[in-house]
Amino acid sequence: MKKIFIFILFILLILYRLYQFSICKSYTDIFHYSSSVFAFYDSEFFHNDNSGPFWLIRFFHNKITIFLPLVFHTYLRFWDTVFLVDFLTFVGVFGLVLGIWYICTGKRKKSLFILLGLILVTPFVEIFFSEKLPFLLRLLILWIPLQLTSFYGIKKYLSAKANWKRYILFLLLVVISILWILGLNTSMYSYCIKM
Repeated sequence: MKKIFIFILFILLILYRLYQFSICKSYTDIFHYSSSVFAFYDSEFFHNDNSGPFWLIRFFHNKITIFLPLVFHTYLRFWDTVFLVDFLTFVGVFGLVLGIWYICTGKRKKSLFILLGLILVTPFVEIFFSEKLPFLLRLLILWIPLQLTSFYGIKKYLSAKANWKRYILFLLLVVISILWILGLNTSMYSYCIKM
């Protein structure tokens, strides 16, 4: 009975957080790849190296050497701890870390590794298709694999041993998450643009 209550509490917390993000119109530009930012980086790098031969400058400042670090930098913004706490809450990040841990160290189930692969690939949907897909669809594409992994991690964590310390830690994280959402959260709208 207490496991059902805890999961219902967790699901309500996560759904409320999803509702808060669904009010947004889009993520801010730091999460998107754009050709204008690419052109800025390309011209900035190219025009600063005017002391060497042109062919050498063009060889080291081609589109690949600018594109890959720019996309990697944008991709890493999805794994920023402040963004993850705002997106998933503290208990969600705790479950995500545990879920990844249990997937990598547990039995080798193909479906779990597919879920882990989805977690790693879904930020690219936001990076490259931000103008082609509606925001709510992109939000769900990013949110569902992260939350499934979080659910899996918390389920395994609470069912591993019937230890009351695990439940206390989980409930403490839920309380901290609720306080963060209701009163202390000031950075959520630095990640999304309000409607």
